[in-house]
Parts: sequence; C-alpha cells; structure tokens
Amino acid sequence: MGTVVLVAPAWGVPLLLGDGISGLPESQQPQAREALASAVDCLAPFDHVVVRRLRVVQVVATPECPGTTPGLGISYRATVRQYSFFGIPVHDMTVCAGVGIRC
Repeated sequence: MGTVVLVAPAWGVPLLLGDGISGLPESQQPQAREALASAVDCLAPFDHVVVRRLRVVQVVATPECPGTTPGLGISYRATVRQYSFFGIPVHDMTVCAGVGIRC
C-alpha cells in the first residue's frame, strides 16, 4: 500500500503540469513547439531517467542567436524547464534557434 501512495504522486504530478504551450501567446506557440521538440533531443542519456516532464516557460524573439546559422528563419530563445518526479523543477534549459538549433 505504501508503494502505491508514493508512486501515484511521482507519476501523476508531472502529468498535471502540461507542456506550457497553451499558456503562451498564439504567435509564440509554433516556436514553443519547436523548442520543446529540440529540448527532448538535447537531453543527456541520464536525463531521460530523471526528467519526467518538459515545460516551455518563455519564448523571446531575438535578432540573432549566438551559435546558430544566420538565415531566413525566425530567431528565438526559449526557456524549457525540466521537472523530475513529484513535479520538482530540476533545471532550466535554453534552446536557441534560427536556422540551426543550439541547446
């Protein structure tokens, strides 16, 4: 019984957090979706064990992102927060994108 009491909040709370995209202005939602997908690709192998949820916290348009290829795409910097079990924030990841992606 004690195991069920600990496992339910550990898996359930991160699911309640959502991905944060719907709370952003509609004009920023495509960039937020791209940042979320990029953040998954940028996770280290061990992070997949600990991180239960990624949530986009902020998207900011920038003239150029350092380390990306200048080009025709919209440059933006997004903050993606990583959550562990019980919905505890672990780390904020900055995803910077123009034509190329940099984490």
